[in-house]
Amino acid sequence: MSLLRIGVVTALSAAFLMLAAPVLDGIGWHGSDAAFAAKKKKEKEAEQPPADPKKPDLVLVDDLTVAKFGGCGINDELVTGAIVFRNVGTRSNLKITKPLVAAYIPENLDMMDADTVLNSLDSLEVTSKKITMGKGLLKEGRGFNKTRKIFIVIDPYNIVDEGNERNNIIVRDLKMNCP
Repeated sequence: MSLLRIGVVTALSAAFLMLAAPVLDGIGWHGSDAAFAAKKKKEKEAEQPPADPKKPDLVLVDDLTVAKFGGCGINDELVTGAIVFRNVGTRSNLKITKPLVAAYIPENLDMMDADTVLNSLDSLEVTSKKITMGKGLLKEGRGFNKTRKIFIVIDPYNIVDEGNERNNIIVRDLKMNCP
């Protein structure tokens, strides 16, 4: 086959897949991983019961929450970033004695970053907290040389009686490269 024919066949195949994606998606064949993930997210949201509007509802803002690999030295933070969350329910007056936000790797809980923040959170208020995990701790030889799951949680101790407890965690895969 000539290069021109290969190019034409490739272009026609791509056009066909773009046009056929909605049909294929309707019968269970997904045009891309992103389309499949979006469909699964929509299905998961539909399964959740509606939040109680008379209670606060703390929600992690997934697309604004950032976790990234920092460094491997003792004075480096292993994970840096920011946890962004909001209250989509009623005002929450808090008497916080335990951390309200946390970021951790389950196998390495000594590196948990957990902080007490705020005394209240108004309805629709958005706030953030910087992630600083692992500064001052030895990182070499502890399995930080591969992709690890980072758990980001709001209200890990259920301090706030919320209308919906199912939206309090984000799990991110983070590639690390410590020796």
